[in-house]
Amino acid sequence: MRDCIDCKIPAKPEYIGIPRLMITGLAAPLDLDFDALEDLKLIITESCNLSYRMGNEEILVDAIVEENMLTVSVSGVDEDKVRNDDMLSLSSHIICSLSDQVNFEDGKIVVKKAY
Repeated sequence: MRDCIDCKIPAKPEYIGIPRLMITGLAAPLDLDFDALEDLKLIITESCNLSYRMGNEEILVDAIVEENMLTVSVSGVDEDKVRNDDMLSLSSHIICSLSDQVNFEDGKIVVKKAY
């Protein structure tokens, strides 16, 4: 099984709930417990916040559901800016603490979470 879902939203705080809803919908058939679902929603929120605070006009969220693994990438995240800004770094630490793997690739943050 490998399902891919994309979501593009304006980079405005009022739209960050949309990717959260997308992840909630994706997680429903995965039989996640409440805490794992809340972790995923926080990962998405913080990742989108990073992109928003980078000054992007839009945010692209890509989710890939595979057997036992959910991979989410969020566009517009610059690793150097994250490391050099305390507020951005805090979001990054939250994401890293809740994820199984976090990478910065091609202007995106890519997060993997096993289930």
